[in-house]
Amino acid sequence: RVILPHSKPGIASGSVMVFMLSAGSILVPSLLGSTNSRWFTEIIQQWMFESQDWNTGSAYAFLLLLLCTGFVSIVMRIFRVSLSDIAR
Repeated sequence: RVILPHSKPGIASGSVMVFMLSAGSILVPSLLGSTNSRWFTEIIQQWMFESQDWNTGSAYAFLLLLLCTGFVSIVMRIFRVSLSDIAR
């Protein structure tokens, strides 16, 4: 009753940190994924290091950054958590 409103900033900041770490993970999709599936981080790594096309890799990485920022903003709006609550 009283505990959840006070712990909401901690839950939100923990969720944001776990989501951002899992969104940027490169090793996990290559270990757990099949040969037919392509994850976004694997595509970025391929453009950057295998093809040596830094412009395209940077564009894909920036797109991933925008998508993650949008997702986190939507979740924060749904749970009514502001950045000042997370920064506490």
